[in-house]
Amino acid sequence: MIIILGNSYFASKIRYALSDVSNERVIYLNTSDNIQDKIVYMLLIPFARVVYTISGSVVLGGALRLALIFKAKICQHFIGSDVTKAINDYLAKNESERLIKASKYLVEVDWVKDEVEQNLPIKACVVRLPVLEDGF
Repeated sequence: MIIILGNSYFASKIRYALSDVSNERVIYLNTSDNIQDKIVYMLLIPFARVVYTISGSVVLGGALRLALIFKAKICQHFIGSDVTKAINDYLAKNESERLIKASKYLVEVDWVKDEVEQNLPIKACVVRLPVLEDGF
């Protein structure tokens, strides 16, 4: 099972794209704002193979802490101001070395990759996110 967290706009597109190419169950849960999704996440995380969050971080929050406990692979995709926040958290020594080591980090463009790798102890891969609706 692949659980997607983070930005809902991209999550729905990625969920459909992954469902087309994977035999695994792919679900999106809004663990930031939805109490029901938080409960569902806690019930499903023991069975997840991957947690893919569309919101990169170096701080270990509750959802990613559970992913580490249950040994799910973690993939974090930096978007928007995530990089600035991560750099600020790192400079303030709020980072989790365990999370950084356990995560695969993705970015959308080369210049963000450069910013991440120059300011954080992270190697990132460029993977673009879908932005257009079908039939646009």
